[in-house]
Amino acid sequence: MCGRFSFISPKDIIERFSIVQLEFDFKPRYNIAPSQPVPVVIQQNGGNHLYISMGSDTLLG
Repeated sequence: MCGRFSFISPKDIIERFSIVQLEFDFKPRYNIAPSQPVPVVIQQNGGNHLYISMGSDTLLG
């Protein structure tokens, strides 16, 4: 397994990046592969938003 990681709580990311809006329903994930959707921070409309990436150029939010 290479490049796998976990995303347990958005709390640290929300505080670190001053997220103004969480754009998805959060569910903890413990074994994320590089090809799976992952959270990404996007600066938009004067604030940071946390979205889910569905690949190299697709976002859900």
